[in-house]
Amino acid sequence: MNRFIFVMPDLSFGGAQRVVSELLNNIVSIPGNHVKLILLFKDECFFSLNSDVEVKCLHNSPSMSMTNMIHSLCKLRKEVVNWETDVVLSFHQRYNPFVIMSLVGTGIPVFVSDRSNPYNKLSPKINEFFRKILYPKAQGLIVQTNLSAMVKMKLNKNILVMPNPLKCMNYYEDMSQKENIIINVGRMDKEKGHHELVKIFSMIIDKGGWKLCFVGDGPERNNIEKYVKELSLTDSVIFLGARKDMDELLAKSKIFAFTSLSEGYPNALLEAMAMGLPCISFDCIAGPSDLINNGDRGILVSLNNYDEYARCLKNLMNDEALRRKLGENAKYVRQQNNIHKITKSLLSFINK
Repeated sequence: MNRFIFVMPDLSFGGAQRVVSELLNNIVSIPGNHVKLILLFKDECFFSLNSDVEVKCLHNSPSMSMTNMIHSLCKLRKEVVNWETDVVLSFHQRYNPFVIMSLVGTGIPVFVSDRSNPYNKLSPKINEFFRKILYPKAQGLIVQTNLSAMVKMKLNKNILVMPNPLKCMNYYEDMSQKENIIINVGRMDKEKGHHELVKIFSMIIDKGGWKLCFVGDGPERNNIEKYVKELSLTDSVIFLGARKDMDELLAKSKIFAFTSLSEGYPNALLEAMAMGLPCISFDCIAGPSDLINNGDRGILVSLNNYDEYARCLKNLMNDEALRRKLGENAKYVRQQNNIHKITKSLLSFINK
């Protein structure tokens, strides 16, 4: 197989979008491969793509209404058949069932990537119903963790566990340029736990000049900013919005704090570890524990244990030797999550 179509709702700022952009660029760089990205809803492409990747938007609207989705999926079938692809890879659990449905009868194999928490149900309920009915018809299922594979085996027995690949990063090894910054990166929605991190930071009475820096945007940003004001933390909490200079921002920070309440496989945590940052995270159901070996490659705290999280964070702030040890050990992900290694695994799975 050397003709690949990837299907995404958009290529905006987000974890799945970042992974797909890395895979597209790596696959198209292999001689003989042809790659097309189909976006169900027109949106700004936040991530850079190789000029050899063909991009097609099916609907001239950022809206994800049911009407727009049905319209886009009808156009999808025609687009896929006309391009004479060898395989289709769909990378969003909400739309995977509908991509499968739209291509029934074409004879084109469809692989779906489900990046959701293995115990979460899709909403509305009709989406969960379609997932149960249609996932078994896919050629294969791609998940991020062993736990997810175990839980979702009932949906499709042909499963690949594929951790997120690392993007190409600029590693800065000069520790002298670092500042007393605790950084958090991620889309600002309720599941990412930004309110929880602000609360934890407020529990540390003597902050010693440390700042908490949020990178990312989303529907919860205004609420989080209001909460910061309520706690009188505006002088020590910074909001930078969505940024493209992530490597530089990570490099000048001293700690990465992660408080997601639910995860698939956290890109932000992965990239912080690759940069050599000491990381502290809630041990939510899936994701962080696949990357962090508690006490050796980072710190895991029981979900919603705010007191323990604050204690461990304060300890990291005060202990430079511990920060150096955890940060150095975290760099193992540079080899484990190498993009070439993961691309090879994906292509082997598709072609077997």
